[in-house]
Amino acid sequence: MKAEQIDQKKEALQNAAQTESLIIHKKVFENKRKTTEMYFATKNGTCISPILPYVELNMFILGYSKATKTT
Repeated sequence: MKAEQIDQKKEALQNAAQTESLIIHKKVFENKRKTTEMYFATKNGTCISPILPYVELNMFILGYSKATKTT
């Protein structure tokens, strides 16, 4: 994966999370064979999500948004 594509993923997640005042962070896991990019969300300095791949964090943000709107 190219660095610019990774930045686009983080930016897309941040745009989705912006309505809920969430901040997206990237965590990179490296081993001998491959590098894996994972993401997590924080709100007011507290981590509110597990460390997840792009697609799963996107689903988490959608679910979080729906949950906060119904309460």
